[in-house]
Amino acid sequence: MELDPYPHRNIYHESQGRNLLNPENYPEEVKAYLQKEKQILSQLKPHFKVLVEVGCFDGTYLQFCHRHRKKYIGIDINLEYLEEGKHKADFFNTPTQEYEFHNLNAQNLHEIKSASQLFQSTPKEEILVMFPFNCLGNIPNVQSVIDSLNTLGLAYFISNFNTTNEATKVREQYYGNCDYDTIIKRVDNDGVRFTSIDGLNSVAYDLNFLITKFIHTNTNTQMIHINGIGIGLLNLNRYFNATNLITT
Repeated sequence: MELDPYPHRNIYHESQGRNLLNPENYPEEVKAYLQKEKQILSQLKPHFKVLVEVGCFDGTYLQFCHRHRKKYIGIDINLEYLEEGKHKADFFNTPTQEYEFHNLNAQNLHEIKSASQLFQSTPKEEILVMFPFNCLGNIPNVQSVIDSLNTLGLAYFISNFNTTNEATKVREQYYGNCDYDTIIKRVDNDGVRFTSIDGLNSVAYDLNFLITKFIHTNTNTQMIHINGIGIGLLNLNRYFNATNLITT
């Protein structure tokens, strides 16, 4: 049987998507990467009052925002995840005026302007958009996502896997832990892509790709390393020295 190296199904609509988000499947290097991602977000606390988490699952950073008195907007394409996020908010006793969940595709991220009361009531300079844990690399038609993000004109923090041999080896172990069927690794113009017959399609974008798409088009965007296997893009729409972040 010939395998399609670029399947068009979206695994986040299916049960297999949960495997990617199950901490039991994370290699130790991924756990360390996610700890650094959270640490970076913590260091960014003075720069935002509302966090927009794209690909939020069940509200991955909801508790973080509740704990640090930030408001939270979670965006995901899976309605089941969003309902779980609302239950999580109830569990944390998060006031309803401090969080929202929206069923939006990342390509239409700009629609949050009309969909969210929190967004409408908050100055743009107090909002941070976050793409956590290689979320950007799991979204098809990434150019439309970038266009939508640029339309909003907001500060952002994008967390991606790196394309180093170390990062690729960790990703291979990670996807194997998730029990995907017949995993294929390919290197293309975008970066290092892993696909499978049952719907996995995740790319770690090449540094040149990220520089071309983000840094060349916005000189405020800075690149930061995240614990060896990750790379981050940070744009706070104002002068900010990212070298002060603890990222290694």
